Parts: sequence; structure tokens; C-alpha cells
Amino acid sequence: MQEKIGLESKVYVFTDDLKTLENEYPRVFSMGRCLGQTKQISPAENLLLMSKSSGYVCSNSTYSWWATQLSGVPKSRIVYPSQFFLDS
Repeated sequence: MQEKIGLESKVYVFTDDLKTLENEYPRVFSMGRCLGQTKQISPAENLLLMSKSSGYVCSNSTYSWWATQLSGVPKSRIVYPSQFFLDS
């Protein structure tokens, strides 16, 4: 991925499960700064921080979707899952 975005680009990974990210996706975990939920930062502050990015690779969540909407970046710099919502 860093070849596509540039080796000098800063990568921030937002997750609510740092342990699973580290264990299941070690390459992603080691790619940049991983930020999880803490008592020091509220969900609103986390969303605001996410919205300051210049490009996105989103999960299947409305939380990441809102971050992209608040950011104002062009759609060409946002990647969503091909099937965003699944019926359960």
C-alpha cells in the first residue's frame, strides 16, 4: 500500500481493537501509527481526528463513512468495501 500512497506518507490506522489488529494484520499494524479507543480521547475527538486525513481506506462502518463526509476530500481519495452494507 505504501508504494501506492508514497513512502513518505503518514499512515494512521483507527481501530476499536488494537490486539486483533496486531495479531491478525501485523503488516497493517506496523505500517503506521495505530490509534485505539482510550479514556483520554472521546469518540467525537477521534472522529474529528479521522476527518483531518487526506485519503481513506474505510471499513464497513458508518463511523468511518462520517469521517470521510466531514473531511471534504474528493471521492477519488476514498476507498470503501465493494459491498458496504450487508443484510443480517
